[in-house]
Amino acid sequence: MKIEIILAVWGAVLSTVLAGVKLWEMYRARPRITTSYSLSAPDQGGNQIILENASGTPVMVSYWELLLRKRRFFCRETLKGRFPNEGYCDITIGAHSRHVLHFEDEEYFPWGVSEMEGAVWWLKLHILGRGRPVWLKVYPKE
Repeated sequence: MKIEIILAVWGAVLSTVLAGVKLWEMYRARPRITTSYSLSAPDQGGNQIILENASGTPVMVSYWELLLRKRRFFCRETLKGRFPNEGYCDITIGAHSRHVLHFEDEEYFPWGVSEMEGAVWWLKLHILGRGRPVWLKVYPKE
């Protein structure tokens, strides 16, 4: 009788520990994308937004949108937007790597204009395998 109880407790503890290890592995392998930026004048190369994949899993971005949004009461209003040309869609960001989005010439946009008072640049990423897009705050970082 005692051996059955000891084996049952041992099995319950072991399965719980293994389930915890598996959940930790899944948590660590999830895609973690962050952004940074580089601002410069249009004649010095333009603006850049850098997408960084900090996870060990590659991520494929099927479409992106860069939106300047301002909060109006309980909703957000889009003031401006930048959308990709044909060459910017279907971006694959490898594990522990980065990808740069360039905004030069006609795609260049100023960051410090007066209409940006209280507004935030958001990058909306449509990632394959996810139902909803991922919203990343680009500028200003707080």
